[in-house]
Amino acid sequence: MTSETIMLRTMRRTDFPALEELVRQAWYADDESDDNGNVPNDERGLRKYKLRKAIHLRNMHRLAAIDMHDFLSRTTEATVAERDGRVLGVVLGSLRSRVTTAQRIRHAITRNCLALPLLASKDGRRGLADQIAILQVDEVLKRDAGKSYQAEITLFVVSPEARGMGVGRKLFNHMLDVFRDAGMNEYFLFTDTTCDYGFYDYRGLTRKAECTIRRDSFTQGGLEDGSLSFFLYEGRC
Repeated sequence: MTSETIMLRTMRRTDFPALEELVRQAWYADDESDDNGNVPNDERGLRKYKLRKAIHLRNMHRLAAIDMHDFLSRTTEATVAERDGRVLGVVLGSLRSRVTTAQRIRHAITRNCLALPLLASKDGRRGLADQIAILQVDEVLKRDAGKSYQAEITLFVVSPEARGMGVGRKLFNHMLDVFRDAGMNEYFLFTDTTCDYGFYDYRGLTRKAECTIRRDSFTQGGLEDGSLSFFLYEGRC
């Protein structure tokens, strides 16, 4: 696969399941074992494990969908990278002045509807609590950055199979062109240590704020000490 085979196009409603899956793969990994790190080998234990696994996977999809609607609630420009009809990456951008109240309300209602079933399981409640904690961190980062931005890259994610093929570069450059055409000269984005944040350092963005939090659920998610660092980066168009 080469960058020349990749087509960029405007996101469609029918892309949502593929984009939700990209978000799930990036931040909501499957749980392949029980609490002790082992897959049960007895019949009863295996049945319970499969049920727990199914509930977990369903919850992870719901959490990813909630994230997508949070991004879309403030997105005004949405572009996907496609090859042979398959979505390989997405970049969502926000021009703050173009975000409408109706848009925010519509996605907030959908988020709440998606969240309600998650309250029925410990797994789901933990995921919602993590999302709320991260949203609170985002507010801290914006405060610590000490300024207000008119443009934001709300989501930038590339499929693992397409990394290193120039897909991310094409998507990112495209969104910068959108910002420039709209008269923007700077923008910001959120990222964290689970992402390839070195990409932003390489591109010359400035880290304006950072915050580290620790949660037991992060340990269960694969982070050894349960800590995760979050950053706000500023870039020039």
